[in-house]
Amino acid sequence: MRKIKYLALMLVITMIAVFTACEKDDPADPDSGKAKITNLAITPQTGLQYGDIVTLTGGFTDETGLRSYTVKMNNTSGVIFEETKMLTGKTFSLDDDLTIPLPKNAVAGDMTVSVTIKNSGDQLTTEELTISDLSLPTIDNLYVIINNKVEFEFFCPV
Repeated sequence: MRKIKYLALMLVITMIAVFTACEKDDPADPDSGKAKITNLAITPQTGLQYGDIVTLTGGFTDETGLRSYTVKMNNTSGVIFEETKMLTGKTFSLDDDLTIPLPKNAVAGDMTVSVTIKNSGDQLTTEELTISDLSLPTIDNLYVIINNKVEFEFFCPV
């Protein structure tokens, strides 16, 4: 009987030791293995209208290697600009001048600029910026230029 009590006690101690030694696993980091975007910015940020040139800056890093990045501009009508460029290496410093296009469906208001980077493992990372209060340009005159000579001039009354 004494042997059974001893075995039962050892079993209980062993089970307590096993269960207390096991740590709860932290849930996997959803961003592990993905490329990182740092310091993404647009300059200037205010007083912009369609047709203006802005500078998009930021940094990209990835341990396995960068493959490409895509820049999209969206207004309330949908995507008005999209460009993809290829990358190599593990780091990249973004410094692009972008012209805000003037589409036929241009509307005044906010526009979203999204940057998506893809690493060599085909994992995507996206970050978005907003250009607030984007306005429509005022066009007073239109010119038709042929062979470096103004052929026609149109007046656009306001």
